[in-house]
Amino acid sequence: MIYSEKQYTRTQSLLQDLNAARAQIAENNATSDWLKQAELSGLDSQIAKTKKEIEHYEKLKDGRISLSKSYTLQELPTLLVDARIAKNLSQTDLAHLLNLSPQQIQRYEATSYMGASLAKLIEVASVLGVQMSGMINPNTKAENRIFISWKSSNEHDWSKLPSRQMAKRGWIPKGSEEDLIVQARDYVREMLGHNLSRAHHRKKLRADSKLNEYHLMAWQARIIELSLNIIAQREVVSYKFDEHNMKRLKSMTTRRTGPTEAREFLLSKGIVLVTEPHLPKTYLDGMAMLLNNGTPVIGLTLRHKRVENFWFTLFHEIGHVLLHLKKGVVFDFFDQEDAGCNDNLEKQADHFAVEKLIPDSEWRSCLAPFVASEEAVTIDAEKLGVHPAIVAGRIRKEREDFQLLSALVSRDTVDVNLRVERNVKV
Repeated sequence: MIYSEKQYTRTQSLLQDLNAARAQIAENNATSDWLKQAELSGLDSQIAKTKKEIEHYEKLKDGRISLSKSYTLQELPTLLVDARIAKNLSQTDLAHLLNLSPQQIQRYEATSYMGASLAKLIEVASVLGVQMSGMINPNTKAENRIFISWKSSNEHDWSKLPSRQMAKRGWIPKGSEEDLIVQARDYVREMLGHNLSRAHHRKKLRADSKLNEYHLMAWQARIIELSLNIIAQREVVSYKFDEHNMKRLKSMTTRRTGPTEAREFLLSKGIVLVTEPHLPKTYLDGMAMLLNNGTPVIGLTLRHKRVENFWFTLFHEIGHVLLHLKKGVVFDFFDQEDAGCNDNLEKQADHFAVEKLIPDSEWRSCLAPFVASEEAVTIDAEKLGVHPAIVAGRIRKEREDFQLLSALVSRDTVDVNLRVERNVKV
């Protein structure tokens, strides 16, 4: 990619040299035909690539390329470079606008903004006039199910917030239609920040269903409110959770008080766990995010109340905290447990959850995966130190038979207060 006029000039000279080299090889009859053809083929490929880079740069400079408003996160670094060139700004010009050194802009662009913070990406986009608009497209590949929220609050249509549902749940006072819209807007602004700093965060969506971004925003605001309430009432320690704590959590799966114990244990390690039923058109099971002060927050909807779903979703979100959020991956993760996904980050969180609940090395020595009877599941669950529903759930998943062991899986459920209840109808 060409980043500057200096590179443009050098690339034009390179193209001339490549064309000259090609002409020389083509006229050389001393070289064997197969070797000449191989050399010409290699040069043709390089010439075509160089021409394409020159043409792209010239079109940007001349205004012959219009930049799309919708794009995937992977395309953002290239888009920022294209936007700078299209505005006829040099790297030095952009550095001046951002109060940075030209060398810093060069490093950013050369590394596809790999070292830039989210705040800096937003600042660069703002200076270049790149609109970060909502983008949720369930028809895209799973690894592209990402959206970047609006650039400013002025771009929101607040009437699209689920204000009636928010009032019904007691998040905002009841009132007229007009009052509800204003109250819903103010609620979201207060929770996300008046400049919607939280909405600037890059969101990673794992969902097969089409999500409503306004409902998602409202639900996230509620999760933040619940988390801040806990922090205000309790002395939440600084984050000190690590993988060694997973064995302690795993042991809680066998107890009816396990979910409430898990909430208290996570809080003692600096992770806030809250529950809030999903809003219509969000289809979520859980999420993981960082508050502005760096505190990890896990939100669960308990959309599926089965105890094995609770534990898998919780361990999956903890995987995001340990593997991603606390290692600098600036996403808010929104997950639908039963959605297919080829995304590497989701695969890592899935593998983390499966391995921490039932390590593959122990799973291979179990009888239940082959017999699939309640008796075998119960025996293996006791040996593994997990709730029987977790063993049954893994068997169902691996066999892709979700009618199998249904009575066992549905026997225990978890409510929004994290109480485990026995389903007497089973």
